[in-house]
Amino acid sequence: MLLIGLFFLFAPLLILVATLEALILFGEVDFADLSLVELVELYVLDLVLLGLFAFVVYRLARHFLETELPGLRDELGRNGETDEEE
Repeated sequence: MLLIGLFFLFAPLLILVATLEALILFGEVDFADLSLVELVELYVLDLVLLGLFAFVVYRLARHFLETELPGLRDELGRNGETDEEE
């Protein structure tokens, strides 16, 4: 659980650093022009987008497990195939 929390804390920071590095290399942004408030705003935006993405992946996985997996399990049982026979 701690690793998941650390991932959600540091992943947006890494995305932000990579984005700023690319913008600086291409000459789109001068690092001196960015204020601390703008950097925090970008970090919070990345954090929210990562959380939203993780939530969507979670909901899709849950939907798949609840609707599709029981049918697949029943179908495997009817065909006589089990994990033990493989």
